[in-house]
Amino acid sequence: MASLDIICQEPVVFSDRRQAAHMLAEHIAGACGKEKPLILGIPRGGMVIAADIAAEVGGDLDIILTRKLGAPNNPELAIGAITETAETVLNDELICYLNVSSAYIENEKTSQKNLIAQRSSRYRGIYPKQPIKDRIVVLTDDGVATGATMRAAIWAAKAESPSKIILAIPVAPPDTAASLSREVDRTICISAPSNFGAVGMFYRDFNQVSDETVIRILENTAKR
Repeated sequence: MASLDIICQEPVVFSDRRQAAHMLAEHIAGACGKEKPLILGIPRGGMVIAADIAAEVGGDLDIILTRKLGAPNNPELAIGAITETAETVLNDELICYLNVSSAYIENEKTSQKNLIAQRSSRYRGIYPKQPIKDRIVVLTDDGVATGATMRAAIWAAKAESPSKIILAIPVAPPDTAASLSREVDRTICISAPSNFGAVGMFYRDFNQVSDETVIRILENTAKR
């Protein structure tokens, strides 16, 4: 049965992604029991979170590749998302409200699919994809806004038949956290404030994470 654990209804401002990961790890360890989980991070910021969680709970680490489908003239507004295996999730209500054409959606899907392929060629040559089947999987990012990218990641993970999916997010709007929680076995969300604006406003240090940082994380993981 799906469960949603919101640790704090009020806004929490993290010093950085590492503090957010530490706070999540304290709750994830108990949720996994004695089984070694596979921690999947959404790049790029989510990989910093995932790496620290994996280190603290003794889990394995991997990357899960998804991309937002941006709205016309507003690429930061997600109208959907696409996965490494080309599965898509669309926000039909928002697409209808914005009157987004099917042609635009197909072009955006192609563009984002190409970007995923580029990242895959860089990342997978360093650290091969880890099997998900019959494992406890923890999906994480540095925060969730619309939930489109995370929902695509959930779908991608489900397609590989894990034994359990745990969603671990530092911050999300209450309605997004509730919606996503219905698609996984357990959701751990540190903060779900009603006055949610953007993920970055809940971090004192929210510097952009580079591809080089993600590659370094994967290289260090491959050496273990």
